[in-house]
Amino acid sequence: MSSSKTTTRKYTYTSSGGAQSDVKVEYHTDQMALARMEDRIRQLHDDLESERELRQRVSRTEGCYVAGN
Repeated sequence: MSSSKTTTRKYTYTSSGGAQSDVKVEYHTDQMALARMEDRIRQLHDDLESERELRQRVSRTEGCYVAGN
């Protein structure tokens, strides 16, 4: 079973406008989930680049057939 590191951070922003405008923010970061998401984004980016290259090849090939006729 892999261990997952979770980070919790709390921030409080206080303005001079009084207690009505104070904001408290708390968030949790699951490092393993972020790593999986980053890997997925890289994979999708690579897929997009491959598709773009294929489309360019197809358009060049179609241009050769049209010019040859």
